[in-house]
Amino acid sequence: MKLVDKWDTREILKENLSYCGGRVLDLGCGDGKYKEIILTKASEYIGLDAYKHENVDVVADAAQLPFEAASFETIVCLQVLEHVKEPWQVVAEIARVLKPGGQVILNTPWQFPYHAYPDDYYRFSGQALTYLFKKNNLKIIKLESRGGRARVISGYNRLWIKNKWLNKIMVCLPLVFEELFNRSNKNNLDTPSHLIIGQKV
Repeated sequence: MKLVDKWDTREILKENLSYCGGRVLDLGCGDGKYKEIILTKASEYIGLDAYKHENVDVVADAAQLPFEAASFETIVCLQVLEHVKEPWQVVAEIARVLKPGGQVILNTPWQFPYHAYPDDYYRFSGQALTYLFKKNNLKIIKLESRGGRARVISGYNRLWIKNKWLNKIMVCLPLVFEELFNRSNKNNLDTPSHLIIGQKV
């Protein structure tokens, strides 16, 4: 039985590459860890982050994107929204720079440990993401949880248990239960994170 960690943003992106194409903005790209995956579908890749890294093409504030309206076919924004001070403005900017019919792939935590890179401001329920997308004329194509309570427990176990081997056991056990009993449930209210895919109307 293969266990796929649903916190792994690479897995999320690989599962949803059919929504990716054309000129792609990797919003909050960090060190560009998604670049190679995105380039399998993109005609052009632009990595944007608030801080300069090796694969950052543009250094800018996600709430004030330095692009003209309707500049991108796809925007990828993974594990970023919780780190910005004004996430509602970031979603508005995503909608502004997307071309009509363009799509956004966004993942962000709900019940997940504090992680400041460099700051950690918010958590988003499915209802919150639905509100932000609809307010900005982004039609929701997909909204799903990324695991249930077992994965939430596993995430916190990683922080609490300091013994290396016990940590591995206590992290993996909840994931086994999740795989066995929660394979098809994409609508967990208690979940580490949500994936939402929207299309500009």
